[in-house]
Amino acid sequence: MFKQVLEFTRQMALLLRSGVPILKSLEITEVQFPKGKFKNILRLVIEDIQEGLFFSEAIAKHACFTPLYVNMVKAGEISGNFSPALKQLADFLVRSKRLRSSVVAAIMYPALILVTSTLILGVLLMFVVPTFTRIFADMGSELPPITKFLISTGDITAKWGWLIALVIGSAISLFALYVRTRKGAFALNRFVWNLPLFGELSKNVALERFCRCLGVMLVSGVDLVKSLEATREVLLQPVIRRALSEMLDDVQEGSALAAAMEKTTVFPLSLVRIVGVAEESGTLAKTFVEVAGDYEDEVNMAVTGMLSLLEPVMIVVMGGIIGFVVIGLFVPIFMMGSMVH
Repeated sequence: MFKQVLEFTRQMALLLRSGVPILKSLEITEVQFPKGKFKNILRLVIEDIQEGLFFSEAIAKHACFTPLYVNMVKAGEISGNFSPALKQLADFLVRSKRLRSSVVAAIMYPALILVTSTLILGVLLMFVVPTFTRIFADMGSELPPITKFLISTGDITAKWGWLIALVIGSAISLFALYVRTRKGAFALNRFVWNLPLFGELSKNVALERFCRCLGVMLVSGVDLVKSLEATREVLLQPVIRRALSEMLDDVQEGSALAAAMEKTTVFPLSLVRIVGVAEESGTLAKTFVEVAGDYEDEVNMAVTGMLSLLEPVMIVVMGGIIGFVVIGLFVPIFMMGSMVH
């Protein structure tokens, strides 16, 4: 439903900027969407506004509009800057989608290569190796160690392949259930952050999301506490969500934001120092938006570099595995041919 929300936000910002009243803007926008769940949601929003609810109150009833979205709309209603708030939201949604696509591309490519290599290796061990095993048995000659290893592996895979698949599937299912728990998700997040290659990328993605969410809300006029609360609700990584909860408590007790961030030990010291200076100069909102742009650039460069590095590495690994199997199978045949000559 992301595309529908983005298109809706763009249309509403354009109509409101042109001076069209909010209810009329909603009716014009709703007509443009095809029949479906989102069109029904817009119809309900229109009915709620006709009954006297504010726009922010009407959209808050529907999960497709995040707490960040609702709070920014509410801030626009209070300040009278409704159209700029929606324009900020549209820009935020576009940037979030672009960044998410980049990260998914970085993850999916090696995953696809790994799955493909595993399937090819499985087919070779279960179907090709047994055929060669029968040929080697008829030869009656001593086989090289690499071929013996392949034959043994192929026999085990052919005989116990179903059990191996069952064990692996069960392990994956149990792991998936564990990471759905709060403790498991937090532990996985910590583990990923400590990985040598993906860790820094994952952390920068989380920091970009944090700075972007907080920045656009503060720019729209939402107060700091509500901005932190809404930002926490739209962040996915448990480590930074927990840090935001701790920061909220400290800020509500009167602590400065930079001090609260430093206390969590999650945020880089450089970011904490930048936030501290921004608090003193009164440029907190602008600073968060600018820092988010810097993190976005870092993520995009990291993704580009990672893909350029992983592509040849994965191809070499995949070729090495398949080459190992092919050599192990054909060396005895070549040996037999040389003996005949």
